Amino acid sequence: MRVPFPNPDPVRGGGPEEQWRRTHPLSPLGRGAWAVLIVMMVGVITTVRGRQPGTLPVLVASDLGLFAVIAVVGYLRWFFVNWRVLDGRFEMRTGIFRRLSTSVEFSRIQAVDLVRPVHLRPWKLCDVRLRVVGVSRSMHLAFVKEALAEGLRARLLEPPENPCRASAPSSVSAPTPTPGILDSTSSDSTSRPTQFVIRASARYFVVAGVLATITRIPFLLIVATALKVVLSPRSFFTHLAYSWVVPWALSEWTWWNQRLNLAVVEEGEKWVTTSGWAKSFRQSVPRSRIQALALRQAPLWRPFGWWSLDAVVAGLEEGSTKSSLRPLLSVGTWETTWSVVHLLIPGASPPQSPPPRRVRWKSPLRYHLLRSGVTSSLVSQRSGRLGQVIWLVPRAKVQSVSLVRGPWQHRWSLASLRLGVAGHSRGVLVRDREMDEAREWWNELALDPANVTSGPPSSPATSTDEKTADED
Repeated sequence: MRVPFPNPDPVRGGGPEEQWRRTHPLSPLGRGAWAVLIVMMVGVITTVRGRQPGTLPVLVASDLGLFAVIAVVGYLRWFFVNWRVLDGRFEMRTGIFRRLSTSVEFSRIQAVDLVRPVHLRPWKLCDVRLRVVGVSRSMHLAFVKEALAEGLRARLLEPPENPCRASAPSSVSAPTPTPGILDSTSSDSTSRPTQFVIRASARYFVVAGVLATITRIPFLLIVATALKVVLSPRSFFTHLAYSWVVPWALSEWTWWNQRLNLAVVEEGEKWVTTSGWAKSFRQSVPRSRIQALALRQAPLWRPFGWWSLDAVVAGLEEGSTKSSLRPLLSVGTWETTWSVVHLLIPGASPPQSPPPRRVRWKSPLRYHLLRSGVTSSLVSQRSGRLGQVIWLVPRAKVQSVSLVRGPWQHRWSLASLRLGVAGHSRGVLVRDREMDEAREWWNELALDPANVTSGPPSSPATSTDEKTADED
């Protein structure tokens, strides 16, 4: 049974599912809000400073002309964006001078995000972002009505009809909340097919977020402060170091906005996360398309036993070279975090196998936390210096396996395994194992039948790299 799909005014005629549509007429306002704001600020500054006789009309005319150019470009960008939904695929056409037509099958869509900017909430508009395999940038449908976006999200992530599939409820029970860290509320099953709702407590997240932000202060900022004291405040190196403050502040704001008021709802086979304050996010990911899980602990979280949980989903953010990490739990205890992990990877456990003792001379700061594990269904890795991260990769999601040996590893007869995971550009590194053990794991993962039946059409690629490795 298909979810009702709202049908707005069509752009061209055709069947109910073959009509080309445009985005909302207020889309140019959402796309060019920052440009309009900058033009207005520049206009006010130039008008105030234009005290010479005869210059004020010229400044006002130039500001109005620039505003008109932005308005025309925004209108053309909106006019040439068309989209439609066919039976089993989504099509989109963009571009003013260079036209681009994109067609994506539903099975290639990894996730659908609904982003609601704060300045468009009075009109109930949101940006629909599609994560697609093989596309370096997310497909943006900005902006459409919220009701239309919800119907589109449900339609794009609709599971294929399979009469052989039983509709029995999941046998995995909901996680048991920990008082004070997580607030769990059950949802009414008659209103929507949700199994559980888990939400991080706001006050504990604020405390944990402040502690995590303190540990992420860039080292370059500390160096810049020292240079400002020792050298001249106008030194070139001082200005170069302080140039990283703005990007760091923007990344911190993104981290906070994506995890504030984070809630996770399981709707059938999909995990739906909602978060954000200034820019709210509603992200939907089918459980089968989650490639790996990452448990992270900031250095100042260790006395409290707090952890966060992220999921890796195939598809990169626009303009980003980092992995597609989706926050699932902003802060929680060890028991609560693993109860959520078991909903996605039943039977998962932390890695227990320590590295060889001689690794302490190669990686003295990482040795005490370094653990690895390879089971019949899971590859796990634990690493870190002050903070720590635990990677959990199902063997069916491993796309490639590489044997890595650096100069120091070659000297100590050690090797590492790099696992290629869709959505993670650098892959997951299983660090510093005995050479024979690493080669045995390499052969085992390369010939794993699960990668042939559950993974991509072909078996995972294998390679050896004798040149590079992540060395300390």
